[in-house]
Amino acid sequence: MGKNKNKKNKSSNAVVTHSQSISYSGPLPTPVHLAQYEEILPGAAERILKMAEDQSSHRRSLESKVISSGVADSRKGLWFGFLIGLSGFAVVGYCAYLGFQILAGIIAALDLGSLVGVFVYGSRQRKIERVEKEKAV
Repeated sequence: MGKNKNKKNKSSNAVVTHSQSISYSGPLPTPVHLAQYEEILPGAAERILKMAEDQSSHRRSLESKVISSGVADSRKGLWFGFLIGLSGFAVVGYCAYLGFQILAGIIAALDLGSLVGVFVYGSRQRKIERVEKEKAV
């Protein structure tokens, strides 16, 4: 008698998956996708383009307001600095007139020192910001 071996038939079931990823950046989809939107919903491409144009216009408007506001703030700062400096020197003159020369000298040094310090600090900060912006680009 022959031996009857149980042969197990090993079969593997493999599952194959395929995935595809498409990405783009920017306010507009690719032309292929834009055409697909238009095919699904007539007029969609025009609406998408209009939306991108409106967003771009809005962003430019905000940037313009921020720049104008920054310029106005800078001007105010300069005027206030000028008035504070002028007031300080008026106090210095008055103290010197009354005979308090040492006090007048101390106030003058503080007044000039603080004004120069503010301008130097502001210049350094602007330089640092410019360098950081250049690095970011």
